[in-house]
Amino acid sequence: MRRTCLMALSASQSATTTSTTLPTDYCLIETIGPMWDFLWIDGQHGPFSYDSALTAVRTTDLVGTDSLLRVPGQEHSLLGLYADMLPSAMMVPVVNTPEQAKAVVDATRFPPLGNRSYGGRRPIDFLGRDYYMGEGLVLVLQIETPEAVENAAAIAALEGVDALFLGADDLKIQLGVPQKMRAKSPAVWPVRPNR
Repeated sequence: MRRTCLMALSASQSATTTSTTLPTDYCLIETIGPMWDFLWIDGQHGPFSYDSALTAVRTTDLVGTDSLLRVPGQEHSLLGLYADMLPSAMMVPVVNTPEQAKAVVDATRFPPLGNRSYGGRRPIDFLGRDYYMGEGLVLVLQIETPEAVENAAAIAALEGVDALFLGADDLKIQLGVPQKMRAKSPAVWPVRPNR
């Protein structure tokens, strides 16, 4: 798997993306291609089932574009299942505390760093039976509340977390800031640039 997004961010470069919230083949074909470094597959706010999210990840693989899969939640079994899809990166929403971040790391990383379950068919078929030793999933955690902003440094310090993504729209709602106000700083910060 390529990791264009993380490599670009760690080198203080930019990466280009587009997002899809519609899980149709036409939308996937129209939104991915050589002009984008990765495709953001929105499994939190888009109507993606497991099957349609897997199709989107597989489609990005076929055209040589990285995938950033935003999963619908933080449940341990859900995170392992989505990690077994082999997206280039996985974004987990609404991570407010270091304890929540640690639970996400536990669910997405293999021992000794975490306790992700082994045995996904797709990883074994594509990477071999030893895939757990070097699987390159980039883990991005969303910071979307004032509590998460307060805890951002502690969340970023956790081994296994690669980047933080500022969910500016949710944060603005919580702070009473109008949605039309635009952020002037980057939304994604790498925390493990040399991984």
